[in-house]
Amino acid sequence: MSPNQRRGAGNPPALWEVAANFLANYLPDKVLKHIRLDTLTINKDSFVGRSQADQPRYAPGIPRP
Repeated sequence: MSPNQRRGAGNPPALWEVAANFLANYLPDKVLKHIRLDTLTINKDSFVGRSQADQPRYAPGIPRP
């Protein structure tokens, strides 16, 4: 289902659609092939745990900007 079908014509894009658009435009194809952008959801009060925050910011094999 496309984002337009999911939200209905004429309605402004939802936050998940904005995030999906951003990821689709800025992540390399080799990363995008592992992500299902149509399943993104917004989780209130979610966060990145300390153990995850301490990981390198760039994945191996993906060139830094």
